[in-house]
Amino acid sequence: MEKLINKWKLNKGLLAKKMGMPLGTFCNKLSSKHSTQFSDVELVQLKMILKELQDDILNEVEIDFNDALKTIITNKK
Repeated sequence: MEKLINKWKLNKGLLAKKMGMPLGTFCNKLSSKHSTQFSDVELVQLKMILKELQDDILNEVEIDFNDALKTIITNKK
């Protein structure tokens, strides 16, 4: 999770808030170098939050093939 969140520079404060925990606690549990880690329940909760984000992104970037083809053909002129 740490690599994914850091790679995409996801807002840790927002993720922590959605999980109902302080930012410091979230960051400590996210870090592989820290002794405390997310519980199984917390990991499921975090995955559900990220799944919600994924669904929102997919809804926004969904492309209809016929519309895309029409746009490409129309803009070639």
